[in-house]
Amino acid sequence: MNQPGGDWHESGVEAQTLMTARVRDVALREPVRIQADATLRDAARAMREQRVGCLLIEAGADSALVTDSSLRDALALDAVPPDAPVVRAAHHPLVTIDSGALLLDALIQMQRPGVEYLLVTDHGRIFAAIEQADVLAYLATHSSAILELVARAEQPTDLKPAADAVLRLIGALLRNGMKSDRIGRLASEVHRAIFRRLFEMLVPK
Repeated sequence: MNQPGGDWHESGVEAQTLMTARVRDVALREPVRIQADATLRDAARAMREQRVGCLLIEAGADSALVTDSSLRDALALDAVPPDAPVVRAAHHPLVTIDSGALLLDALIQMQRPGVEYLLVTDHGRIFAAIEQADVLAYLATHSSAILELVARAEQPTDLKPAADAVLRLIGALLRNGMKSDRIGRLASEVHRAIFRRLFEMLVPK
């Protein structure tokens, strides 16, 4: 049987189940760093020039993260002067996750209030930063992960994990503002695959 994939399957990428996808499977980016003695103005300029939404403030054990929203709040809501130290808009402590952690664990961490970004570590060293959009984009693009569960099902009850997975994913995508037409395509793709596989089980050739 040909496994369905449609527009949602990215050629050349091996399908993985949602239960085993790891943080390192996402396209990770090296965090843009800024010195602790930089100002809020410096941080705003760096974010604009580098086109990033967060900066890692390097200060040894006191390292912190400043995001576009925390910078905006400091300037607009807290009336912090633009020439004040960037640490006045920083998040403490850093929220990290190991590169080998499950991707769904990363998504769960990002549901916590105030957690916009996770800093990815490898053997304790920070080498990347990811945001919720990175995780959700990976899960949406690799919907073949759910389709793989469908293709492997040997009896009707085996289809339940795939149905549950797509419901959880759709809920997360809705909460994070993904366009409804893309969510509809994803749901339709998976539901067609489930019903097709169920028909094959109940009406064998």
